[in-house]
Amino acid sequence: MRTRTRGVARKNWFGAPLNWLLFVLLPLVLALPGCDQEPEPPSLEIIGGGFIFNYRLAEAYWGITARTLGGVPEEAVLEARFENPGGGEAIVVRQPTRRGRDRYKFETPPLASVEAERDYGVELRLLDPATEAVIATAGRQFRSQIGSDVLPPRPLTFGPGYHNAPANAGPPPPQPGDAPPPR
Repeated sequence: MRTRTRGVARKNWFGAPLNWLLFVLLPLVLALPGCDQEPEPPSLEIIGGGFIFNYRLAEAYWGITARTLGGVPEEAVLEARFENPGGGEAIVVRQPTRRGRDRYKFETPPLASVEAERDYGVELRLLDPATEAVIATAGRQFRSQIGSDVLPPRPLTFGPGYHNAPANAGPPPPQPGDAPPPR
């Protein structure tokens, strides 16, 4: 290896200046591993969720948070299919995907008949925007620790400020099977 002093480039063992190697070959070597990779297929992940009980509004609902991974097509549709605690058809909630967004929140309408300590399933599907064919799926089980029987028979409050409901001023209305009030 020869070296010259005072601002002249050093040469390596095959005679080329080191600057040429650093600025030409190094970016090529770093870019080559990425040239042969195929794009990552789209996939989904349910990252959280569960049952939400709002005793003030006397409502229970179910929600999940999902994340998209990989190459999700633009304007594809995310569809969450929640098991219905009341039985019957699954509760379906849909929303389109958006560019630059990878997290999505899904909530059911208010539910009835949620049982404590029972598993309920949810399936998340990514649908093709043109054909609605299933591109990717994810599933998960959730368990409620309490049932909807803990909710009051009617809302305790109303409005955005949780004002006392006027109907709650007196005693609760009689329920079917209750004994008549004493005279």
